[in-house]
Amino acid sequence: MRISTLIDELGYLPIDTERARLHFQVIADGYEKRSLIITTNLDRWIGVRQ
Repeated sequence: MRISTLIDELGYLPIDTERARLHFQVIADGYEKRSLIITTNLDRWIGVRQ
């Protein structure tokens, strides 16, 4: 089963070094394995996808 990753509101709130490292790890672990969408406006993307 292929699982995609959707990250919404990236950069909305500041994050500390540890959270930034974990965020990078999530993206790096999925590299070339699954789809990744990073957006700051999920409502607009839902409208496009439908």
